[in-house]
Amino acid sequence: MTSTSPTDEIDRLLGTNAAAVRPMREARPAAVNHAQGAYDALFDPPDPRGVSVAHRHAIALRVAALAEQPALADRHRAELPTALAGAAENAEATGDPVLDALLTHTDLLTTRPAEATREDLAALRAFGLDTTDIVTASQLIAFVNFQLRAAAGLELLAGKEA
Repeated sequence: MTSTSPTDEIDRLLGTNAAAVRPMREARPAAVNHAQGAYDALFDPPDPRGVSVAHRHAIALRVAALAEQPALADRHRAELPTALAGAAENAEATGDPVLDALLTHTDLLTTRPAEATREDLAALRAFGLDTTDIVTASQLIAFVNFQLRAAAGLELLAGKEA
C-alpha cells in the first residue's frame, strides 16, 4: 500500500484517515489481503447466479445508508443507475421484486438480525433465490457491516473519531 493512493476497499472507506492507520494495516498484510479478497469475491464473482452484481451493490448501498456512512454509500451508488441507487438507498421499491426481497433481507440482518426466521428465508426462495444465493446475499450483508466496523475500529485505534 502506498500513502498517496488507496489500494483496497477499506482504505477507500477510511479516506483521509487511511494514512493514519496504514502502519497498523501494514503490520497485518494477511488481514488486508483477505478482506480485499472477500470484497473481490463478493462484488466481482465469475458467476453471480441469482444475486447480480447490481443487486450486490444495491445491498451494500442499503447497508451504508442504514449505517449512515456516506463514503461507503458513495462507493456503491457509483456502481448503480441513478434511479436504482436512489430507491435502494431510500428504502423505496426498486421495481425489481427479487432486489426488493433482498433489500428487505438486508434491512432485517443489518438492524434486527436476531429476529430473522425460517419464514424470512422462505420469502427469498419464493422469488427464485436458492440456498447458495441466500447465503451469498447474507455473506455480503455481513461483510459490508464488517467493513464498516473494521474502518471504525482502525480510526479509533489511530485516535480519530469514527
